[in-house]
Amino acid sequence: MSASAPHSPAPHCNAETDVTASPSQPSPSKLLQLHRLGTDRASSVPPRRLSSPLKNVSQIRPRLNQYYTLDHAVSLFKSAKNIIILTGAGISTSLGVPDFRSTDGIYNLLKDSVYDDPQELFHIDNFKADPAEFFKQAAKVFPKMQGLVPASGHAGTSKAATEPLVPRYSSTHAFVAMLQSKGKLLTNYTQNIDGLEIAAGVSPSRLIQVHGTLATATCMSCGKQTTARKYMPVVRAGGIPFCKCSLVKDNDKTNQHGRTVKKKRKRHEFEDSESELEDSTTSFPKGLLKPDMTFFGEHISYSYAPRLDTDKRKADLLVIVGTSLKVAPVNDMLLAIPPTVPQIWISKDRCQRQGVKVDIELLGECDLILEEIARRAGWTAALEEKMWENPKSSGIREPAAKSQKVCSKSKLENMPAIKAEGSLQIRPKAEAVADSIAQNSEIKSRCHNAENSQARAETKKKTVSGIGGGSKPDTNRTDQKRQPRESKVIVELEEGTRSRWYIRRAK
Repeated sequence: MSASAPHSPAPHCNAETDVTASPSQPSPSKLLQLHRLGTDRASSVPPRRLSSPLKNVSQIRPRLNQYYTLDHAVSLFKSAKNIIILTGAGISTSLGVPDFRSTDGIYNLLKDSVYDDPQELFHIDNFKADPAEFFKQAAKVFPKMQGLVPASGHAGTSKAATEPLVPRYSSTHAFVAMLQSKGKLLTNYTQNIDGLEIAAGVSPSRLIQVHGTLATATCMSCGKQTTARKYMPVVRAGGIPFCKCSLVKDNDKTNQHGRTVKKKRKRHEFEDSESELEDSTTSFPKGLLKPDMTFFGEHISYSYAPRLDTDKRKADLLVIVGTSLKVAPVNDMLLAIPPTVPQIWISKDRCQRQGVKVDIELLGECDLILEEIARRAGWTAALEEKMWENPKSSGIREPAAKSQKVCSKSKLENMPAIKAEGSLQIRPKAEAVADSIAQNSEIKSRCHNAENSQARAETKKKTVSGIGGGSKPDTNRTDQKRQPRESKVIVELEEGTRSRWYIRRAK
C-alpha cells in the first residue's frame, strides 16, 4: 500500500475574514460590523497576564516544510533582517537564576507559602491584601532572580559583602545583543524580570519587558518610583518596603500657596476606568512599594500590543528561546505573526502550544545551541565580543591607580618623561633624546636580524618542498585560520520526525 500524500498547509484565516463565507452565503451583516466597531475600544486595552493558555484551539499555524534542519536555521539567521526574539526564563537558568515551573524553580521554593497554589502568591489582589506574606517569600527568591555576581569575579566566588555587585548575563543574552549590533534584531520580547537583556547591551528601544522588571518599584499611593538599590535591601532583610509618603498624614499634597496638588492621570488610565474600579476594591497599606513586575491579574506592558501590531508586518523570522509558553497573552504571539514567517523553537522541551507547529525545533541548552549557530554562521568572534567575560562588553572597569605627581605641568612641557617599572621619572631633555635614539637603533637592528632569519627559513622551506616535483606554496597556515572552530555538540534527529533535533555537548 502506497503511503498517503502529505497534507497541504491549511489556508491562513485572519481576524477580518469570515471563515463561513461562501458564494452562496452573504457577507457579514451591518449589525455584526457595528458590533465589531463597538469592540475596537475594548481591544485597545492591554491584555491581562493569565496563568494558563487558551484551550481547544484549532490548528491555525501550519509548518513550513522547506525549513527543517539546523543548517536551515543557520541560513535563516544569516538571511533575516528583522528578527523577533521571544525569550523566557530558560535563558537565565545557566546563571543560577531559577525559572518558575521546573523542579528547581521558584514555585517549588515556595512550599511553605500560605497558598495552596504558589501562583496565588503572585496575584495582585493577594499582594495588596497580604504584602507581608509576599515579601517574606520574595526574600528567598528575589536575590536569585537578579543574576548578580561580584564585580571582580564570577558566579559562585566568595567575596566580601562590600564587593560591588554587577549583573552577569549568559551566551543567549550576548547572542541577542550581537544580532542587534548586526542590524538584524527587530524586537526582543522578554518575559523575564531580571533585566539581564539591558545588562548585555540590548537597547531599550529594541526591548519589550512584557512582565515588567525588578530593577524598579513604584509606590501604589503616590506613584513615586525607586530603584532596586534602595528597596531590595529591605526585601532581603525580610521587611516590607514603604515609600516616604506613608509618613505623611494627608493623602493630597499642598504647594506653597496652600492649594491641593493632585497627581495627573495618564491617558490609558482614563481609558481603563472599569478595570481601575475592579482593582480598587482590594485595599492596601498606604505607601506600599510594589516591584514593577507584572502580577497575575494586572495589565502587561502597555507597549506590548502596539509594538507587536507594528512588528508583525516587518518580521521575517520569529525565534522562541527558553520558554514553555504557559502564560497568556504572550503565547499568542506565535499565532499573531503571519504564518509565512519562519519560526524556530529553542528550548529544553518541545513546543506544546496548541494551534501551532513551529518549523524547526532545537532542543537542549539555549546557550549551547546559539553558540553552535554562531559557529556555523561564522559569528563566533562577534559573539565573544558581546560575552560577559569580555571586559569590552561587560562594562566592568578596574579603578585606575592614581599616578603620583612628581612636578608641575609647566615643568613637564619641556622635559620628556619615560615610564620605567610603573613609576614616572623625569630626565633632562638631551639625555632623554639620546636614549631614545639609542633605543630606536637597537630596535631597528633587532628587526633587521629577524627579517633575515625569517627569509633564510622561508628559502630553506622552499628548497625542501621543491624536491621531487617543484616548489609549492605553503597554504596550511592560511587554511587553518579560515577553517571554523571544531564543533562541540552532537546533533541527533528524533525518530519519526524531520524537524525536531536534540543538541547536546560532545564528550
